[in-house]
Amino acid sequence: MTFVTEIKGLTRGLTRGLLVATALLGLALPAAAETKPAPPPPYLMKGMDSTLFAVTWEPGTIDHLLPEGITPVEGHAGGINLYSVAQGYGLSPYSSAYFYVSVEGYDSPDGTPGRYVFGGFYGPAAVAEAMVRHYDFKVRDGIAVQLVEDGVTTATAQMQGEPMFSIKVKNAASDCPAIAGTVNYVSPSASGDGMTVLEIPFAGDFCQGEAEGGLEVTAPEGDVLNGPKVAKILAAGHLKNASFSFTQPQVR
Repeated sequence: MTFVTEIKGLTRGLTRGLLVATALLGLALPAAAETKPAPPPPYLMKGMDSTLFAVTWEPGTIDHLLPEGITPVEGHAGGINLYSVAQGYGLSPYSSAYFYVSVEGYDSPDGTPGRYVFGGFYGPAAVAEAMVRHYDFKVRDGIAVQLVEDGVTTATAQMQGEPMFSIKVKNAASDCPAIAGTVNYVSPSASGDGMTVLEIPFAGDFCQGEAEGGLEVTAPEGDVLNGPKVAKILAAGHLKNASFSFTQPQVR
């Protein structure tokens, strides 16, 4: 099964994104930009670049991280995504890195299962704050850095300058077909009235790659990221030249 099939078919649990040949965009923002609150959604982004794994998780290592109302799909399919955004309205430039599991009951119109983020980062800090305030994401202030050397992209999540986890993808030499779709991200509403749903329509060029090793976690003992285990890597790759939007939050 190809990685494009994984995106549009069975797990649909890949996060879209691509590789970046340099450290993440937006890290040189002045301190004032870091503290100024982001405007309310909707948001529009373009120039998204990401490195990602499609995986299945070992159930016993993540089930305790899933709140009431979140039911993982059979097999605990999900993914690991690290990406940067170059331009856009409202949030950009920013970066993100997170773990997610595909969930039942929140499929997009094309049948892609919804996703629950059970650990991750957004940065600068104003972006993390916006994701928590508007979408009830359980994320922290951090960044993603993607570097390419000898045809391999190393993508690393960092918090306060310390690496937390990383993945490596051998870059594809083949063509990168255009793909498009919609992915729903869900999280328990802070009001307790249901689930907050973020709809993300996207389009970009997908490049199938090859995993170089597995997930490497350097988060300290006791951190939410130090515990989840990958049962199997289903596929690896990049999404590049991507555009997407964050809709207004919906409570269902």
